[in-house]
Amino acid sequence: MSDEHTDPAAPDAPIADSPGTDSTEAAGEAERQGDRVGLPRIVTALAVVNALTRVAWVATATILLPVQIIAAVGEANKETWIGIITTVGTAVGIVFSPLVGRWSDRTRSRLGRRAPWLLAGAAGAAVAYAMVGLFTQSITLLVAWCLQQAAYMAITMATNTVLPERVPLKKRGLVTGVTALVAVGAALTASFIGAAFISNVVVGMFLMGGLCLVGAVCFVVLAPMRSSKGLGAAGESRKGFSFADFVSAFKNRNYRWMWIGIACMTLAYQFILSRAVYFCQAWFDLELQAAADTTAAAVAVGGLAQMVAMVAVGPLSDKLGRRPFMYAGGVVQAGGLLFVLTTHNPGVFLGAYSVVCLGAGLFMGAQLPLAADVLPDGQDFGQDIGFYQLSNQLPQMLAPALGTLILAVSGTYAAMMVVGAVASLLGVVAIVRIKGVR
Repeated sequence: MSDEHTDPAAPDAPIADSPGTDSTEAAGEAERQGDRVGLPRIVTALAVVNALTRVAWVATATILLPVQIIAAVGEANKETWIGIITTVGTAVGIVFSPLVGRWSDRTRSRLGRRAPWLLAGAAGAAVAYAMVGLFTQSITLLVAWCLQQAAYMAITMATNTVLPERVPLKKRGLVTGVTALVAVGAALTASFIGAAFISNVVVGMFLMGGLCLVGAVCFVVLAPMRSSKGLGAAGESRKGFSFADFVSAFKNRNYRWMWIGIACMTLAYQFILSRAVYFCQAWFDLELQAAADTTAAAVAVGGLAQMVAMVAVGPLSDKLGRRPFMYAGGVVQAGGLLFVLTTHNPGVFLGAYSVVCLGAGLFMGAQLPLAADVLPDGQDFGQDIGFYQLSNQLPQMLAPALGTLILAVSGTYAAMMVVGAVASLLGVVAIVRIKGVR
């Protein structure tokens, strides 16, 4: 990277080195050595905020939002509107993600660069969840989900930058595994919590917003960053905005193939996750409440498999490398999606869905450590992590829209599962293209 990406006078500026893994590790090591808190407190803070925000997101996305959409537009139009709302909302997140990362890189405050955005994101999410609960108009739900997606991007940017900035290379997989244990464990109950509030969505959504606020405050208290006010004026040593500089991470081969691989695997997972309630209604001919209960059970059982995989992969990837687990995850997930098509029995579906989640857990446990390892710019961590987040966000936008298209053309969920399996395998091919990183 060019010299304008560094600020040697900045007290908490990462050390700039040659692009790639070495620069990222040097930057992360510099930030870690100057941290006011130890790694155990950082891990605890990450676990708390990830667990609480994960509960809020899973309960809303899989249960409460679909229920409110039905209340707003009716059974006949639910498929169309879930596609519109989730697609437009995710598009907002896609635009906001790298921008909030870039803005946080240049934020000067007593709380540091990331904490103000974490707190703002939690507040925005609380407002969005309240809107989902209070209003059952289609347009209002659309606005609320757009706000939620923008807020969630701020939260995830602030927590994802912790790994490259504050955790050394040899501990990243371990930290990911520990935080995943708590976060995915919390998500096991999320769908049950959502299902419990089907008859009182307002209370449920205020609870979701409260969880986000508590998580953000706990993180700032437990693992505060150093003040960034001493860095001087934001962007002081930088040139004006350049689009080429903004997207420069994609010039890095490893970053580019990492992004494509994660996007393909995430797309495959989102095909079934984003439509789990509706899939259960159609595939098993169930009423809404029964479909919600089946979805909650599947997410819980599958979440257990996902949690075990993520927790195991984290520390193992520190020793064995990230990519082997990405390969295994893509293949297992593809097999699970095809397994789903072999049964119309809800009980067997729980097993098939668990295979999908097992595969997802294998690649999810390695994807953030892999991304941290290949970040190409030691100064613009927030911006580059923001673009990394799009590898998860873009599939969330495309999956509902592509699902609607596939259903319209084929008339069956079987075609959607096959497309998902193919996407998962293409993700494996992309990860194979990464060079020089385990």
